[in-house]
Amino acid sequence: MIDFLAYTEEFLERFKSTGPGLPTIELPAGLALLKTFQAEFEAASRSRENLVLAEKLFDMPITSYPMLSQVEFDLKKLAQVYAVYAEQADAVRQYGQLLWSELDVSKMVVGTEGVLAKLRTLKHLKLLPVYELVEKDVQASD
Repeated sequence: MIDFLAYTEEFLERFKSTGPGLPTIELPAGLALLKTFQAEFEAASRSRENLVLAEKLFDMPITSYPMLSQVEFDLKKLAQVYAVYAEQADAVRQYGQLLWSELDVSKMVVGTEGVLAKLRTLKHLKLLPVYELVEKDVQASD
């Protein structure tokens, strides 16, 4: 349990120092990092569940792991913002594959406005540095 507690502290520190929420992150790299950290968090959650079961089995006090909870909270917020970015990036990729003669500019503008509207619904996350990066990226493709 002590090893796992140390791991959660290291995980949170690594998440803060190299994770997908950094203000200097390139969005494609941030999206990949988000998926990596989500997978690592899922594995850590399974380990935590196993430890809780062992503590219950031996009638020990349940250990809390606040660092893991913090990573979960931050990952959920970042996932919402990156979902908007992923939608926009996918749309841009699809538009890039079209011939000029097939491109419907009005549809493209409406799609971008829709993505911006989705981003605005996340205004409670506006303090995240990634929010601003995504907003700039979406507006740049408008």
